[in-house]
Amino acid sequence: MSNQKTITHGVFLNIFNLGVLITGKPGSGKSELALNLIDRGHQLIADDAPEFFTEDNNTVIGTCPPLLKGFLNVRNLGIINIKKIFRNKSIKTKAKLQLIINIEKNKSAKYLKIYNIKIPQISVKNQAILIETAVRNFILQQQGYDANLDFANKQQQELS
Repeated sequence: MSNQKTITHGVFLNIFNLGVLITGKPGSGKSELALNLIDRGHQLIADDAPEFFTEDNNTVIGTCPPLLKGFLNVRNLGIINIKKIFRNKSIKTKAKLQLIINIEKNKSAKYLKIYNIKIPQISVKNQAILIETAVRNFILQQQGYDANLDFANKQQQELS
């Protein structure tokens, strides 16, 4: 395990047991989106400055600096204690970084490299349901399912 840590601006969450980093410009609504996702049952790992390190040559692990653990800075609300508001199950200490979701418009990169490890990146609008759907679809793709191919096959069957 590497002792060197990299801090990346964003909010790191556990969504459907997948480590997801939400990135975007300052003021784009990352923390508000995280709050919405936590309310929907997902877990906060780190807000604003998640720390990442390599566990091996293929795995990036994200944690929270001790000072920030359990806190979320939400515009117009200030700093809130997620653990006290949503209980213990709303916090997770670390996770493997598996997906980056960027809430900026027109972000076209399919991957972002961290420690020379390519992490898939998806760009969506700032809405919790879109984030959840992107994560669910990514999980299905990792399991070998291709919705485009499935749809094309169904169309072909209808034409036959």
